[in-house]
Amino acid sequence: MKSRIEAIIILNNEEEKRFVDLNEGMNIISGESKTGKSALVEIIDYCFCSSQSTIPKGKITDFASIFSLILVIDSKRYILARKNTYLEKKRMFFSPIPSEVTCFN
Repeated sequence: MKSRIEAIIILNNEEEKRFVDLNEGMNIISGESKTGKSALVEIIDYCFCSSQSTIPKGKITDFASIFSLILVIDSKRYILARKNTYLEKKRMFFSPIPSEVTCFN
């Protein structure tokens, strides 16, 4: 089985989104200190069913209502998402993405 993360997407209640597209192979994420690079790892961990969110409190968690990943598994695309709200942290959403949907940005 071949799998990869295609994108990390953060949504808020006003339907705004922030996303990081990831290419196949190695991706290098660079930037200044305190700009959210380390939070990306924590978002991935949280979306992959971590029992608790370790996403650093601040601009990202204040903005987000939903954290999500676009996964590619054996050439099929899926979305994996979890809400940022306290009461919904135990739930997650996992669904195939229809082939006619080509992008989320």
